[in-house]
Amino acid sequence: MMPPLLLTSTGYIVIGVIITSLYFSYRISKRLKDSGCLSIGFTFTLFISVLSIFFSALFITANSSFIYFTGDNYSAKIVGYESYRDRYTGSDNRTRYTTMYIPVLEFKDKNGSIKKVNSSTHTGGVPEVGSTIKIIYSATNNDLVENNIITLMLVIAGLLFSVVFGFLSVALMAYAFGKSMSGFKELFAKSLLSSLPVCLGLFFILLAYSIYQHFVGVTNMPLWALVIVMAGMVGILLALYSLYFKKSPA
Repeated sequence: MMPPLLLTSTGYIVIGVIITSLYFSYRISKRLKDSGCLSIGFTFTLFISVLSIFFSALFITANSSFIYFTGDNYSAKIVGYESYRDRYTGSDNRTRYTTMYIPVLEFKDKNGSIKKVNSSTHTGGVPEVGSTIKIIYSATNNDLVENNIITLMLVIAGLLFSVVFGFLSVALMAYAFGKSMSGFKELFAKSLLSSLPVCLGLFFILLAYSIYQHFVGVTNMPLWALVIVMAGMVGILLALYSLYFKKSPA
């Protein structure tokens, strides 16, 4: 008798997502009257991508929100840092490497115990050992987030991602069961138009904060990146002006 597979709860969730995606992919392809292997494979890739992004965004946002809104505030000292090489593809499709740093933080919790943990923020600039930062620490999760506007913006952005991809997941499931898409299309269009200025505003704040960190010496941004960030901010302002402030001719 073969021993049972030793899977963690995450493993069972992954298997469940794959089986669910295969089932709905088959139903969607059947409704499209194209049940070939290529069609099912493409639909499966689309469905599992949407579902994976939804669950990932939901989990990360829920965890960060729990820490941010229920954790305790502390002032932590940077006592060191770790580094690793991060690979990325440049605009010229060439593989490049950059060094990323993870600050090691030390602080005293409300019980008087000294805690030493890695920051959740990875940065391209070398952390300044000896400096202090504001953090929010959750003893329940034994995890922390930095107490700044970036964390709050990321929580809001993660919530928006969860809502959007959750909506798309429900729409795909409804389509698989033969439901009409007219109501979903209208609701999606209205939601997109109403949330667009919020998303653009949040993105503008994130870009502005990254420039602020550069000029106060927290991060060391290359000139080309600084130019791209500034151009992005100008583009967002022009988009907001054109969409919501520019008056149409009478």
